[in-house]
Amino acid sequence: MLKWISSSSFVFATGGISILALAVCYWWIDVLNHRRYLEFFTIVGMNSIFIYLFFNFISANWLYDYANILISGY
Repeated sequence: MLKWISSSSFVFATGGISILALAVCYWWIDVLNHRRYLEFFTIVGMNSIFIYLFFNFISANWLYDYANILISGY
C-alpha cells in the first residue's frame, strides 16, 4: 500500500465507498431478488473458498513433501 496516500481521511473515504457498494449490492441482489446472472459468481466464489481451505488444511504438507521428492531426486 502506498504510504503517502494512506491518511485517515483516505481510509474513511474508501471505507465509506466500500460500505455503500456493499449496501447497493445487497439491496439489488437480496432485496430486489435479481439473481438471474449471478450463478457464475457463486460457482467461482465456492471454488475459491474450497481451494483456499484445501491448501491451508490438507495439501500444504503434502505439496511440500511432493515438491521435495521432485527436487531432491529420491
